[in-house]
Amino acid sequence: MAVVPSRDSKRRCLDRGEVRTGDVATSLGAIKTAIGSVNEFITSTAAAVEEQSIVTSDMSTNMQRASAELA
Repeated sequence: MAVVPSRDSKRRCLDRGEVRTGDVATSLGAIKTAIGSVNEFITSTAAAVEEQSIVTSDMSTNMQRASAELA
């Protein structure tokens, strides 16, 4: 004799599936937020590194000029 699931047991299975789907959607949202935060951090770090490179280049140029004037 085959066992046929009742409507209640089918509904419980569907409810569990909906909860899991909701959990996945929530997790994906959290991952998206984290990626956005990391992206902002990387962008600001890259800008700071670029600024530092410009300052270092200017300092090097100024030091070379000063050295040439002293020679």
